[in-house]
Amino acid sequence: MTSLLELAADLERRDAVVAAEIDRVVRLADGAREIAARARAIAALLDSAPVEHASLDRAEAEALAHRRAADDDLALAIAALELANRKGREHTEAQREHDHAQVALRDAAARVERISCTRETLVKSERAARDDVSSLEAEANRIARELAELPRVSASGRALPEPSLAGVAEWADRVHAALLVTRAQLDTERDRLVREANELGSAVLGEQLAGSSVELVGRRVRAMLAG
Repeated sequence: MTSLLELAADLERRDAVVAAEIDRVVRLADGAREIAARARAIAALLDSAPVEHASLDRAEAEALAHRRAADDDLALAIAALELANRKGREHTEAQREHDHAQVALRDAAARVERISCTRETLVKSERAARDDVSSLEAEANRIARELAELPRVSASGRALPEPSLAGVAEWADRVHAALLVTRAQLDTERDRLVREANELGSAVLGEQLAGSSVELVGRRVRAMLAG
């Protein structure tokens, strides 16, 4: 009886160890996948920023030209309206041109402002992305140090990341793939423990068990032997 209880306890202990390893591997794999996604997002933003700045430069030059032209048009419209008023002429058309010029100038100024806001947002995004590179590399190195403690992970999966966005992304992909292999190995080992526990439970309980967890089998075996 004692040996059966010890066997059940040993299976539960080994199952708990494997379960904890699986949880750790899943956590690290999720972390590596997130790092790869962040590294590529940062690289894409920084790579596209010069093109976006060039596009904004062109748009801003065009918008400023439109604003200058609208400013000139408004000055002419104001002069025409003042002249019509001084000479006592019908100034409906002059007033219409004046109002239209005011609207055109407001629209042109608003466009310049929108472009300025867009550029400011882009600059802030670039700054935040560059700041995030350091934290991303630090997170990658933290995971790499933790991976070094997992003997089941392949040597390539335990290699340190290169200090660059491309290096971090490549490392994260490699680590994620290695951890998937490790997870499969752990799942196989845990399935074997479940089969052993079910065989033990079937022998002790006198009934065919299949699919029961190691913990559940252990509880039933202890209850049976205690009774």
